[in-house]
Amino acid sequence: GERVGVVSLKTLVDGAYIKDDLKAPYFGKICSLENSWVKTIQKNGEYKYYTYLDCGVLKSAIDHKGPTIKLVGEQNITIGYEEKFEDPGIKSVVDNNDGKIDLKNVIVKNNVDTSKVGSYEITYTAYDSLNNKNTVVRIVNVVKILKDTIKKELNKGTYYKGMNPNNYIYFANDLFRILKIDGDNVVIVADSDVSYVDFDSIDSWFKYYDKYVPDDYKKIIVKNKYCNMSVNQKNINTTKCTNYTKNRLYGLLSISDINNTFDDGSYLFGDAISWTLNTSGSNAYAFKYYFNDSSYYYEFEKKHNFGIRPVMTIKGDSLIMDGNGTFDNPYKLNIINKIEKNSKLNERQVGEYFNYSNYLWRIQNIESDGSVKAILQSSLADDNGYVKLYYSDSVKDEVYNPTEKGNVGYIINNVSSKYFDTSYLIKHTIEVPIYSGEPKYKKEIDIKKYEVKISSPNMFEIYSAYPKNSGIGSYWLLNSSKSNKENPGVSETGSVMYGDGSLYYSYGIRPVVYFNKNVSIVFGKGTLNNPFNIKK
Repeated sequence: GERVGVVSLKTLVDGAYIKDDLKAPYFGKICSLENSWVKTIQKNGEYKYYTYLDCGVLKSAIDHKGPTIKLVGEQNITIGYEEKFEDPGIKSVVDNNDGKIDLKNVIVKNNVDTSKVGSYEITYTAYDSLNNKNTVVRIVNVVKILKDTIKKELNKGTYYKGMNPNNYIYFANDLFRILKIDGDNVVIVADSDVSYVDFDSIDSWFKYYDKYVPDDYKKIIVKNKYCNMSVNQKNINTTKCTNYTKNRLYGLLSISDINNTFDDGSYLFGDAISWTLNTSGSNAYAFKYYFNDSSYYYEFEKKHNFGIRPVMTIKGDSLIMDGNGTFDNPYKLNIINKIEKNSKLNERQVGEYFNYSNYLWRIQNIESDGSVKAILQSSLADDNGYVKLYYSDSVKDEVYNPTEKGNVGYIINNVSSKYFDTSYLIKHTIEVPIYSGEPKYKKEIDIKKYEVKISSPNMFEIYSAYPKNSGIGSYWLLNSSKSNKENPGVSETGSVMYGDGSLYYSYGIRPVVYFNKNVSIVFGKGTLNNPFNIKK
């Protein structure tokens, strides 16, 4: 009949039908084996042959393009969850040789399901008489409005309550929980501590944190007032707040917030000690869960370094583009974080996850030289469990020092390579902050610089804190003190501990490293549940 037969140049070469003349004249460039072809069609008992060669700058003039497809309406459409949807359809299909093509001959594939939030494709495919093909794709985004979704879930309530409501939301490359509805806006809180800091330095630390929030997310953060009332044992169980901060971008949980989430427990409790914004005279309150007693809140001196879980308020009219609020599938907003295939790791964002050498890593910074600073999500382990080490008795001054044998800094830099591949890593300069006593944010009295491949986390840097419910093991910190009794490490309970390392404490290794600037992404989305996989 009049069916079109197609033979690619590759097929002809593989079958030895063509052995020579594969290069374009004068240029010496081999013609594309995939894009070059011969087509044949029988008309009125005679065969006609059409040859198209793609040889770089030289191309055949024969028709090789499919018809032009024009759609009715926009190529990208956003519709509401459970809203009725009808495909607007096709306006016209025109071929440069065949002219107008009947719309009935267009192949349409449509899998839009408005009962599920997500992004869907409608494909329109048309062929001309030479079987040249063209496909146009329409994107249909089925979305929910954030505030409407939450109001419906809370059923006239204000706070999510209980141990595990489905209130997870992916925001700024981190996992958050939706705390409450606040008018037409939404308050969210990080699911885990992000860092450790002393209470008096919280505002200063938030200026540092703000640098790592991607700009697209900053656009939907709105300033709000956060509860910082004074508390004592008489009003420790209050669900009301009597004093607030000025309008600000970031805050912390308050005791009244936490109390409002109780219903046979609360989803806000984790492994570590975390600051609240509540004070009591010269001290401040933190909350913790693992003591298993009747009190959840404790009064501490402000000099201590406890966990920071940022709280922020986002626009309620933001659109939910994907997810159902569960841990495995958190809500995702209308912020496109496009990932190009084979893009470089240094083109990504702080907070994203990737797999390397059978471990999960997290981006801490993109350096000016193109290298990627990353922290291991867990402590190093072998067949016997988490690896632990301590200062040798021969080390008298227990300041982190990777050049001194017996020092934990030296051991970490020299033994970590036994547990994971280091071929993707580069040497880099680290700064060891030294304090007169217990470390305090930006109050170091000295800084020592060393060139290493592997080091420990700085407690004040982003993602240095113990991830919630991770069971990652303890780890040494980079921060050091002139007093041996003030040297910090993070315990298995996620809290910063102090003491003489050679006599009392041993901690694990949670490496901080720098990846080569040439490392590329193979696949993945950079999230906790779908991390990138990389290659060099």
